[in-house]
Amino acid sequence: MKKELEFIDIEGHYGGDQHWYKEKFMRLAGCSSVCASEACAYLAGHFPHLRGLYPYDPAHIGKKEFIAFMTRIFSYLPPGITGMSNIRRFRRCFLNYADFTGVRVALSLMDGGKSARDAKDFVTAALGEGYPVLYLLLRHNDPVLEDFTWHWFNLTGYEINGGSMKVDFATWGRKHQADFDNLWNTGANHKGGMVVIR
Repeated sequence: MKKELEFIDIEGHYGGDQHWYKEKFMRLAGCSSVCASEACAYLAGHFPHLRGLYPYDPAHIGKKEFIAFMTRIFSYLPPGITGMSNIRRFRRCFLNYADFTGVRVALSLMDGGKSARDAKDFVTAALGEGYPVLYLLLRHNDPVLEDFTWHWFNLTGYEINGGSMKVDFATWGRKHQADFDNLWNTGANHKGGMVVIR
């Protein structure tokens, strides 16, 4: 079983990149804003009731305008000392942005402490409906995932073979892939979670 979203293309980039921010602090702590910006642009282009989440043309996304949008979203999702490290705080902040746009949204959450089975069901249901999954990974004991810890990114696809599930995700302007069980079962005390915007 396989599902892959037609995720946003930004002048050849698979999604955005927090390194595009001009200010140093934003480059260091802007991953949640980039993740939310990607989701807004994608959702605006695929769901008429969410069109107002992105102020530009979602079918033709330019890098310059997307950076301007990432900067606007950053003002609504200001990271704290530890970044945007809580999915409930993310929800509160994102709803403020949605209120500003006048778009009515519903956000579903999945805590990082839930079982991998529940988490897989959450992912496959959302992606199956055409919605990306905003993923917060905090600590992880696998050094292979070090570049993605304390970080937000969008899950954009999955493939199930037997009992295993691979997921595609967007970050740093590129597509990546990981084994979902390994991604979810961090082996660490600090856990993140997932968010779906509908």
